Amino acid sequence: MKLLTKDMDILTNKQLVSLFYKKAKEIKPDIFCEIGAHEASASKELSDIENISIFAYEANKYIYEIYRNDKGLKNVNYKNLAISNTIGKVNFYIMKDYVKSGANSLLKRNIETYSNLEYELTEVDSFTLDSLHSKDKEKSYVLWIDVEGCGLQVLEGSKEILKNTKLILIEVENIQHWEDQKMDKEIISFLESYGFKIVARDQEYPNQYNIMFEK
Repeated sequence: MKLLTKDMDILTNKQLVSLFYKKAKEIKPDIFCEIGAHEASASKELSDIENISIFAYEANKYIYEIYRNDKGLKNVNYKNLAISNTIGKVNFYIMKDYVKSGANSLLKRNIETYSNLEYELTEVDSFTLDSLHSKDKEKSYVLWIDVEGCGLQVLEGSKEILKNTKLILIEVENIQHWEDQKMDKEIISFLESYGFKIVARDQEYPNQYNIMFEK
C-alpha cells in the first residue's frame, strides 16, 4: 500500500476541488455520481459536460427536502437514497440538534465533537452503485464520495463500476469519528487494489481529509 508521504504537497480544499473539476471535465465521463451530495454542488459544476448523465444521492431527508426543487438541479438526477454495500432499508442517524448537518450518517458518532447527542432514527432506502447502474457498468464514471465514515462501504458496493471509473474524490479519516468506520489506510489499500493511484490530497479538518485517486 502506498501511504501518503510527508513530502506530498497538501492542497487547500479549494485547490483540490478545482483540480478535481478540471480533471473530470478533461475526462468527460459518461456518468458522474455524487454520493453524500448535500446541495449537489459538484453535480451542478459538472452538468455542462456534453452527453453526461449525473446522479446525486443524499440520504438525509431534511437536506433532500431543502434542495430537491433547486432549479440548478434540472439536469441532475437528485435522489433521497443511501449508497452503501447493502440493498434494502437501513438506519440513518440524524442528530436532533443538527438535523441539517452534513455530519449525519449511517453510523453513530464516536467522538465528543458534539455533546449530549440525541438521535432521530430514520429509515432510508440503501442501494449499491452496482445495483443502480447495472445496465451501464461498461460506461465510464467519475465519483465524488462524502459519506461520513461510510466510504469503504460505498466502494465495496461499486466493484463493477470501479472497473471503468477514471477519477474519485473521497473523504477519509485517520481516527474513528463514527462507530465501526474504516480508516483512510483501508480505503487507500482497497482503491490501489483496483489500480487507482493517489493524485493529491487536502487537510480540510484535523484527522479528516480528502484524497483524489485516478486510474
